Amino acid sequence: MVDEISAKNYEDFVTKKPQLIRRISLKQEELLREHVLIMKSLTKYGHMTVKEIHHLYYNPQTQKYSKALKTIYRYMEFLEKSSLIQVSGHRMAQKSRMAEKLYCRTAVVFLFEENLDKKNWWDSSSGADFMKIVPEYMQRFFQVEKSSIEPLTQLIETYLSGESKNIQDQFEAIESDKTLADLASPLSVWHLKEMFSITAIFKLFIENSDFRSQLNSIFQKK
Repeated sequence: MVDEISAKNYEDFVTKKPQLIRRISLKQEELLREHVLIMKSLTKYGHMTVKEIHHLYYNPQTQKYSKALKTIYRYMEFLEKSSLIQVSGHRMAQKSRMAEKLYCRTAVVFLFEENLDKKNWWDSSSGADFMKIVPEYMQRFFQVEKSSIEPLTQLIETYLSGESKNIQDQFEAIESDKTLADLASPLSVWHLKEMFSITAIFKLFIENSDFRSQLNSIFQKK
């Protein structure tokens, strides 16, 4: 990554951090995807300067930048106006009186509000291969009867649908429950996703007795 990050010849003064969850519009989602390199880097490093972000576009083979520094400033200004990033403090380099602005995401997790009712990905054409392969893979891995492939397919669909809804329920709970939000806040985005997924699985097994019994019936025939 950026030499400045590893060299650590500076001190950061952070005054603002990302909120846990933020709902964004379809237009904001498109902008986020357009600048995915910047947004992912802010997820990984937390707080970055414009110069560090500019270095993301450096090609060591050609020893050139694919984007001009003024272009990066324009990107950052646009992302800030769109409420995807925010000024989070400043950096003071050693032997310098000039401060550089630090930027961070406005939220750890963005919810694509206008896409909440979007078609399930596993029902799409790209998800068709997944839904064909996984039941056969599971049948082979668990060494159950081939007649189990169809009920496994149905259970996987039930699981995916339930997990998606349960994760959404967690988002809504965190938005309304400060204690939940405080518990989740120290986690990285990757750990948050794991926590949401594990909790969703537990919730599905606790609340869906049909799912448990159908699963048991498949593996009891083993």
